[in-house]
Amino acid sequence: MKRLLTAFMAACLFLTAGCGAGTAPAPSEAAPSAAASSMGETASSGAVDAASQPAGAEDTLPDVGTTIEIDDSQAPAASWQTQTFTSGPFTFEIPAGWKEYGEMGSYTAMFFTDASADIASQPSNVVVEIMPTEPQEGVDYADPAVQDSFFEYIEADYLPPRSPENVAYSVWNGAASTTYVVSFDRTADDGRTAHQTAYFLMGLRFPVIVYATDFGEGMTPSVDDIARRVAATFRIDESFTLPQA
Repeated sequence: MKRLLTAFMAACLFLTAGCGAGTAPAPSEAAPSAAASSMGETASSGAVDAASQPAGAEDTLPDVGTTIEIDDSQAPAASWQTQTFTSGPFTFEIPAGWKEYGEMGSYTAMFFTDASADIASQPSNVVVEIMPTEPQEGVDYADPAVQDSFFEYIEADYLPPRSPENVAYSVWNGAASTTYVVSFDRTADDGRTAHQTAYFLMGLRFPVIVYATDFGEGMTPSVDDIARRVAATFRIDESFTLPQA
């Protein structure tokens, strides 16, 4: 569990660095950089402490929200055409009119937005982050104590510097994975409100996070719907293994 939180929190630096205080996030900032991920390795020491504490000890834990069942029908594609995106051993669905912008991503992150959008305008987007760490075993992600430790660390160490509003937590229990969801609103310096949601796909062979950043320009389908579709359809080739050092 300690190693799991370290990997996820390194990637989770997006929640703060990806949308700097008082700064409208540039498209390139929406995807965590290699530097941001390495910085998170140090910052993640708090996650280790949080994971080692019994849930409900002295601190008041955040409301984890509603636990729901998720399947593909909860991320519907019936109203918009999809395409299957493949990157190495990873596959998932995105809208037919969307594309990856490689220059906006990093060695662990893929940045997607509408192909017709002006990338310089900081459009709404979805980022898929895959951390190249060894599989985690023996963790029950449906355990409320595990969920509380995870969300407690998000609440205490990553959200406060960004002055978020309307913070919400939820958990999806599905056949493929348990997904922890964190969403919040914040204001950029140009006055736009960014609604950000992070979907942490737990129990897969690698830590996977799907980020949706919505600047409210009315993109259709919404980036949250797209991110949910990515999460519901994300697959890893069973024959793939990490290269040995």
